[in-house]
Amino acid sequence: MKKQLAAGLACLLLLTGCAKSPATEDTTPTLPETTPVTSAPTAAPETVPPETEKAPSYVNPLTGEALSAPYDESRPYAVMINNIQVAMPQCGTSHADIMYEVLAEGGITRMMAIFSNLEGETPLGSIRSLRPYYLSIARSYDAIMVHAGASEGAYADLASTGWDHIDGVQGANSGNYYYRVQERINNAGYEHSLFIDMDSAAAYAKAMNCRFQHEDYQNALSFTSEPLTDGTPASQVTVHFRTSKTTSFTYDAGTKLYTGAQYGSDWVDGNDGTALTFRNLLVLGAETKTIDDYGRLAVTLTGKGEGHLIRDGQCVPITWSREKEDMPFTYTFADGSPATLAAGKTYVAVVPPESALDLE
Repeated sequence: MKKQLAAGLACLLLLTGCAKSPATEDTTPTLPETTPVTSAPTAAPETVPPETEKAPSYVNPLTGEALSAPYDESRPYAVMINNIQVAMPQCGTSHADIMYEVLAEGGITRMMAIFSNLEGETPLGSIRSLRPYYLSIARSYDAIMVHAGASEGAYADLASTGWDHIDGVQGANSGNYYYRVQERINNAGYEHSLFIDMDSAAAYAKAMNCRFQHEDYQNALSFTSEPLTDGTPASQVTVHFRTSKTTSFTYDAGTKLYTGAQYGSDWVDGNDGTALTFRNLLVLGAETKTIDDYGRLAVTLTGKGEGHLIRDGQCVPITWSREKEDMPFTYTFADGSPATLAAGKTYVAVVPPESALDLE
């Protein structure tokens, strides 16, 4: 609280004295000596700096959100999630810190959910097979890979890198951890029925002697409490994947969250009906080409590319860059400064560069 000090007003008192003498005596009036009085100096008002939001002592490196204890350098998990319409709803996805959506063969998309940790009996699934570019993204986080089978190229990359993974199809003793849901077999088909509980995934990773701590890994995500400004309004966002597949988001200015929707319905977690919401949306353009008769794709995820950061109801252009497969992605604004995220969950769409992005 500012304090004000009133300056006191000092008055100069002029004192004069006269003495009467006999008429015969010539006298001259005498003035007493006076001391000048000056005003007391006025003290400057005390300035109290405005209160600022205190940054949390410990933060989740994937979300920028506060932790109750120091981050222990635990590796995250990257889980391959089915995303075709017949396999809805997904399960366990509302617990993910970051959600990736990328094209797969046949014009469909597949998702990869990044989790800081896997704890409890929460079912995850349905689990699907791996492709090389999904593994590339997982490597950018130094994440343990959770999947059910893989393409020949992805299996080759797993072997050549020695990457830690738990496979629900060809993994040793995978039947002790993964399981199939009969209702999903009946309604969606056998290939869309594989699940694993969170604690079982962690137990399987331990049984496979996976490394659980980062070694010489530097996270590149940065966060800010400042709102995004000077962008294109983005209260309604629709991401196109060059095919008929779209994913849309609606912004709530009150919560500052984007709620997802796809296939004409809200995007929800099938375990409890929780809507999937995100504080940040990233749309990254990456060269995408078909590489075989089956329609499998190659997606270029090193080098540089253009994209968009969407948060706070605004959309601004960014550049993504990544030098090598085992390095994280970095994001910059047009002036070269870091493209910072708001603390919270992030959705990332990796799309062909020519894909449309609708904003309202």
